Amino acid sequence: VTKLPKKSGIMYAVGFAMPDTYAERSLAAAEKKARLELARTIETKLQVNSQMIDEYIRKKGIDEQTTNRTTIVRDVVNEVSTRTVTGSKIEQVYYDNCDLMSRGEGSHYVLVSVPK
Repeated sequence: VTKLPKKSGIMYAVGFAMPDTYAERSLAAAEKKARLELARTIETKLQVNSQMIDEYIRKKGIDEQTTNRTTIVRDVVNEVSTRTVTGSKIEQVYYDNCDLMSRGEGSHYVLVSVPK
């Protein structure tokens, strides 16, 4: 993947996996890495405001006085990013045989997307 598609409202991430004796393992690893990268991107872009935190605290019935606010923020970020990544879609798969065609090995690149 050398150039990301240009669709407004869509977030993309790319995963890469080294050659493996079994192409299926390389593909699965590239998919997993793409989704992990997507999760990292979402977590860094996600800004949790105090209203979301307060609402989360109320929903969970947590005593605000005895709870570490950092833990609550981390839980909210993890919950949102996990839900979003679960809904991601594989857009493209590229297989690079790395001139190893006779051995059946090659690298995989996977492009995943999710609405922003």
